[in-house]
Amino acid sequence: MELLNTGGVSKIRTPVVFRNDGAMLLELLARGRHLAVLPDLPLRAANDDGRFTRLDFNAKQTTERNLYLWVRDEFGGTPVATTLFEILKQRFAKFA
Repeated sequence: MELLNTGGVSKIRTPVVFRNDGAMLLELLARGRHLAVLPDLPLRAANDDGRFTRLDFNAKQTTERNLYLWVRDEFGGTPVATTLFEILKQRFAKFA
């Protein structure tokens, strides 16, 4: 809300907060005429089909938003996890 207010958007009809299901959020956004504040890097990576348009209203970012992956200890060192992490690093590297 702070970021939208800083950018000059003050009349918000229905604020919605998604915390865990990014796929569900993207489907909701794609079906309607919505404005969302989302982390830039993951959205650019997920927007290959160009469904979404980034609006830059020159608002200063007030909080650093890092992307973290959490896994159970026994999964962290497996070949599957290592491959997944490498794929993700390669995918997101072009956006950094």
